[in-house]
Amino acid sequence: MVRERAVEGKATTFAELARTVHERKFKERANNGKHIAQWINTLETYAFPLIGNLSVEDIHQDDLEQVLDPIWTTKPETARRVLQRMKTVFDHACGRGLRTKGNPATGMRSLMRDQRADTKHFSAVPYMEISDLVLDVDQSNDVGALALLFATLTAMRSGPIRAACWSEFDSGLQAWTIPAEKMKTRKEFTVPLSMPARSVLLRAQKHRTKASDLVFPSPSRPAKMISDATMRKLLQSKHPGATVHGMRTSFRTWAAEIVRADHDVAELCLAHKVGSRVAQIYNQAELLDHRLMLMEKWGLWAYGDLEPFSNGNDVEAIIRGRWMESA
Repeated sequence: MVRERAVEGKATTFAELARTVHERKFKERANNGKHIAQWINTLETYAFPLIGNLSVEDIHQDDLEQVLDPIWTTKPETARRVLQRMKTVFDHACGRGLRTKGNPATGMRSLMRDQRADTKHFSAVPYMEISDLVLDVDQSNDVGALALLFATLTAMRSGPIRAACWSEFDSGLQAWTIPAEKMKTRKEFTVPLSMPARSVLLRAQKHRTKASDLVFPSPSRPAKMISDATMRKLLQSKHPGATVHGMRTSFRTWAAEIVRADHDVAELCLAHKVGSRVAQIYNQAELLDHRLMLMEKWGLWAYGDLEPFSNGNDVEAIIRGRWMESA
């Protein structure tokens, strides 16, 4: 029965469950029709466009953060209502056994930035400040610090990072093949690993445990992955208001403004869809080398190694030379 419920959770979208919860919650109430309508309308307006088509089992706090972040300080009351209503939907999912990971909305409010702040807080760390952050975090070998570094260097979502297993990497730690069930797109995805990203994995090996195959296991419960909050709390201790998902934005902005990366290459690095279905398959296979080169450049930038970018240097030639040296 538990397995059947878990399968049902995979097949049930947030929008479907939200409408079911709405119908049951207000089935016997004939009064206050405006409130009844607003309950589902706020989710349709703010949540459905981003998470409506995702299965209730696969949604993480980062996904909810994307829903809330644009309205958290501009429409604080609405944002609080959206959060409470999403929590109600996930309470229902947990109660029915449709989620095995707990309620992702629990504790979200305490992790969001102060709604009363007059100054603007950015969800993404400006790319000009990335190296200061990375060099600071790099001083620690704690699981959370290594996971945050790996998330930054690969520009991947926190879900696959936290759930990453050693069996998903090739023997040389040059490529990470993420299974379809761990991807928001529900398609297997290969991440080419830059030299800095491989270095982080080598450091993470000290945390390997017989309790699980996880790359970033929870220090207190090594059979479990680290929590959603682990990387976020560390990041926000350095950059208040910043989000782990915002690191992907930092990378994308840098790719466009600093190295003028090809649009499709940059989008594929983020596992975004580009072009037609045929083009998507072609591009993922054919642009792997281009994606690796872009991520190597990002690695240089992230660690403040800016000399290759100056004085008209051929950055790619310098990177290839370093590949030769490390071979």
